[in-house]
Amino acid sequence: KRLGPVVAASAAIKKQADQFVMINVLDDEEPKAGWSPDGGYIPRIFFYDGKHGEIMADVVCENCNPKYKYFYSTDAQVAASMERAA
Repeated sequence: KRLGPVVAASAAIKKQADQFVMINVLDDEEPKAGWSPDGGYIPRIFFYDGKHGEIMADVVCENCNPKYKYFYSTDAQVAASMERAA
């Protein structure tokens, strides 16, 4: 809940946003199958390869807790992963 406004206000993310389809899924809307590659914690940000139909497992939050690879706490972390995923 705290990350959403940070992402929405980020100039670095807005700069790259046109290269992505971004979807915000609330806790009770999350599909069960295939969307918990390293656990069911929140919030998580996945980069999805639409061409191959799978999560880009190599695009994770760098220098973050390795137990929670898809947990981002700052817009700079998200923007860095966006750069790697683009």
